[in-house]
Amino acid sequence: MTIRGVLYDDSQPLGSRLSDGVYPDLEAGLDISGGGGGNSVVTLGELFKPMTGIYPDAANGPLAADSGITAGTPTTTGLTLYTPASSPQPFNLQSQYLQSYANGSYANTSGSTVWINHSTPRVWWGPSDRAGRPIESNIDFGFVSDSDTVILRYFHYTGYTASAYHDNQIYVEHEGALKKITRLPRTSTAGGGLFYRTLTFDELVEREFRVQLPMNCWLIGVYIKNQATIRPSPNKPFVMINGDSWNEPAGDTLQSPAGGAWASGGCYRTFYLPQAIAERTGFACGLMAQGGTGYFNANDGVTHPDTYVDALGNSPFLSSSRITHASTRFFPRNPLIWTIGGWNDGALGGTPYLDTYRARVLSGIDRCIAAKSNIQMMFSTIQPAASSGTFYDAFRVQSTLGMIEAGAARPDNVIGVLNIESMCKDMSMSGQRGANVGPDTLHLHAKGADLVAGWMAAGIAKFELPRDYYQGMLEVDVANAGAGPT
Repeated sequence: MTIRGVLYDDSQPLGSRLSDGVYPDLEAGLDISGGGGGNSVVTLGELFKPMTGIYPDAANGPLAADSGITAGTPTTTGLTLYTPASSPQPFNLQSQYLQSYANGSYANTSGSTVWINHSTPRVWWGPSDRAGRPIESNIDFGFVSDSDTVILRYFHYTGYTASAYHDNQIYVEHEGALKKITRLPRTSTAGGGLFYRTLTFDELVEREFRVQLPMNCWLIGVYIKNQATIRPSPNKPFVMINGDSWNEPAGDTLQSPAGGAWASGGCYRTFYLPQAIAERTGFACGLMAQGGTGYFNANDGVTHPDTYVDALGNSPFLSSSRITHASTRFFPRNPLIWTIGGWNDGALGGTPYLDTYRARVLSGIDRCIAAKSNIQMMFSTIQPAASSGTFYDAFRVQSTLGMIEAGAARPDNVIGVLNIESMCKDMSMSGQRGANVGPDTLHLHAKGADLVAGWMAAGIAKFELPRDYYQGMLEVDVANAGAGPT
C-alpha cells in the first residue's frame, strides 16, 4: 500500500507493529495517498475561500441597524419577503434538507442536515420541556442581492427555557470575499416569537450573503427592496461532517451554563467545529454527527454491528441507517464525507482491535461507495482527550492504524487521513487542550473551535480530489441546490 510519510514499516507483519509496547510515531498530518485514482486532481487548499475577516462597516458605518435582534416588527414598506417556498428558489440550500412545520399561525420552513437515520430532524427525547423538539443543526443558506436593505426574518420557538438564546451569523461580500458582520454571532435571550435582523448598506451594489441560523429557529425568509434582485449564491465545495458530539454545537446542554460566554471564548449555537471549518475554508458544511456515538458505539457504551439502530435512531458512524438516509438526501450533490472523532469507542474496554477497527471503517467506506461509486471521503483520528495508561495509548494507535489501512485499501475514494491527536502535545486542562474547551472539559468553545479548525484546514489543504468531482457544480449557479420545502 502507498503511504505518504513514514507511519510504520509496511514490510513488517501486521502483528509486530504494536508488539513490545513500541508504537509508531504518530505525527500531525500524515495521510494516505488517494485523490480518486486519476491524474487530474485539485488540492482542497486550492478550493479554500475563507470567511474570516470582519465587514468594515460592522461597528460604526451603515450597518448600525444590526445592533438589534428585535421581536418588534420593522417597517417593511417597499420591501418583498422571499422564502424557501418562493419560485424560483431564491436561496442556495446546498447543505440543507428542508422540512416544513406548522407553528402557531405561521408556516415555518426549517433546515436540517441528515441526523442519524431519521427523515426528520433529530429530536430531544426528554423528559423536559424540550421533548419532541428538534435539536441543533445550523440552517445555512446563501443568496446574492443588490438591495441596500436586507432583513432576516425567523421564528424562535419556545421551550428552550434554559438556553433561550438564538444567535446567528451573517457573512457579506466585500472586495471579493465573504466577511463576518460581527466577530462572534449575534444573539438574544428573548423568548419565542417572530424575530428580525436588519442590515442596511450605503451602496446599491450586488453582494453575496450567507446566513447561519441555529436549529432552534424556523427560517421564514428575507426581505429586500422591491426593485432589487435576488438569486441563489454560487455553490461551494460541499463537505458532510460525520462523527460525534465534538462536532455538535457546544452551546446547548453540553456546557454549563448553556450558551454562556466566558473569557476563554464562549459557546454558541451557530459556532462550533463545522461552522469554524466553514469559516476557515468557505465550504458548505453539512452535519451528520451524533453525540455519544463511535464506529462501534451507538450512544450506549456497547459494541454494536454497524447495521444497528435503536428506537431513538442512535447508530454507529457510517452505519447503514446513517448512510442510507444521507445518500437519498445529499449524495447527488457530490459531498466530501469527513468523519471526525471516535473517542466514544474508548468506553468499550481494552481489547486490542486493530483488525476489527480496520474492518469496521472499511465496511463504512464500502457502504458509501455502494451508494455513490465515486464518493470522496476523508477521515480524522480521535480527538484529543484527557488520557492516561497503556489502554489509551494502544487504542489510539490501533484505531489510527486501522483507519489508515482501511483508507489505503480504497485509494479511489479516500483522499486522506488526518491525525489530529498531535494537535495537543499537552492534553491536560492546564495545557493546550484545556485552553480550547469549555467548562465540561471536552467540547470546544468558540475560540477553541476556531483554533482547531485552522489547524485542521492546514492539514487537509494538501489532500487531493479528482478535479471533476466538484468542477461542474462550482462553475454554475444552481437555481435550486436545496431540496426545497417538503
